[in-house]
Amino acid sequence: MSGLKYISRLERIDQFIRQERTGNAPAFACRLEISVRQLYNLIDELKDLGLPVEYCRTRQTYYYRYHCRIVFEVRVEEINPLDYNSIQGGFALLRKNSPYAV
Repeated sequence: MSGLKYISRLERIDQFIRQERTGNAPAFACRLEISVRQLYNLIDELKDLGLPVEYCRTRQTYYYRYHCRIVFEVRVEEINPLDYNSIQGGFALLRKNSPYAV
């Protein structure tokens, strides 16, 4: 799964949880078109990020223990060619006719 698709999926899960309209795990997974196991893994990842995800058996919905939301940021910055060697990870997206194109 691409990084952007993964982030989009986490944002969608976050939205349903904030609205407290997820349903139980099988219904929520069906709504997201993923397996229940994938849903549990993604919820665990949200918890690992520090989000207070809980499940209410009475209302049959996931919810946040306190008001919060997940925010992802994607930035594009031009990189000076002299800085290439100091970058440890990731990759540079270069425009076709950029003076920095390889």
